[in-house]
Amino acid sequence: LNEEILGEYGLSLDPSGDTYYLIQASLVNRPVLGENLGLMRAMGTGFLSQSALPPDGRSTLQALNKRVLEVQGEMFRNLNRSVELNGAIRAALASGANTSKLSIEKTLALADRVLLSATEIKAAPTEYFDECTRAIDSLYDFNNLGMKTLADELSQRVHGLQRMQAIMLTSILVCLVLAIALAYLFVRSITRPIDQAVHVAQSLAAGRFDETIVALGNNETGKLLSAMAGTQTALREAAKLADFNLRMRIALEGVDSNVMIADASNTVIFMNRAVESMLRKAESDLQTELPNFQTSRVLGSNIDIFHKNPAHQRNMLAKLRETYRTQIKVGGRSFSLIATPV
Repeated sequence: LNEEILGEYGLSLDPSGDTYYLIQASLVNRPVLGENLGLMRAMGTGFLSQSALPPDGRSTLQALNKRVLEVQGEMFRNLNRSVELNGAIRAALASGANTSKLSIEKTLALADRVLLSATEIKAAPTEYFDECTRAIDSLYDFNNLGMKTLADELSQRVHGLQRMQAIMLTSILVCLVLAIALAYLFVRSITRPIDQAVHVAQSLAAGRFDETIVALGNNETGKLLSAMAGTQTALREAAKLADFNLRMRIALEGVDSNVMIADASNTVIFMNRAVESMLRKAESDLQTELPNFQTSRVLGSNIDIFHKNPAHQRNMLAKLRETYRTQIKVGGRSFSLIATPV
């Protein structure tokens, strides 16, 4: 039964040496020892009551005595291993173990004297029975103490495992909280710069170039914000220039002088109302020499439309470094031309 209990609850495989050996002594060796002492008590008392010990009875008692010595030795060896590994078990069981051992040795000595080595079987059966009973009771008392000690040790182990489990769970929870916090910070480190970039882009799209852009780090979002800061600066300067150009355009539109501006490729990019009015009035005269000339097509066209020999004019303009003044005649009309490089 004890072996089935040990197997059912895994006690025969206890990983801790101190309690393993205590289990072997208390739940394996002690029941066998008690059983054999009980047999010796019963058989010896019977033979003493009959004042006779037949040869087969003597052989049986000798075998029981030998078995008791073997099991007792094994039990105390397991007990010694246990107390060597655990000082608390030693303190709890040392006295009881010594008392039980002495009681068993006294019983075995009595059995040897009045039965096994006796030439006459005449001892009082009650004395033998009582001595055996005291040994068995001492053994059970010691075993009760051993079982209590075992229960205490296993209980402490359970509490230790529970504490360890609580510590592990707490550690897992702390790690989980830290992981969530780090994940939140990581996500925020990405979303905040992106949100800022979106806000800046919206401001740029709306024509506002005064946003404060803070680019932190050298990662992709940091590089993006740095690039947007540069873009904002460039757009701010471009907006100032555009504003200045607009003011200049408005000013030039309002003057009475004829003003026309061409770019580096000699394409007309601006003409004020005065020059447009003048060209419309002179359009029919100009067409006598320049049949393809149309005032409406001047803006955006090359100034070559005003010249019969464009190459000559291009060469002259390429070398122009200062204001050039001249008079030209086209279609019967005379024009004062002032060309200024800008």
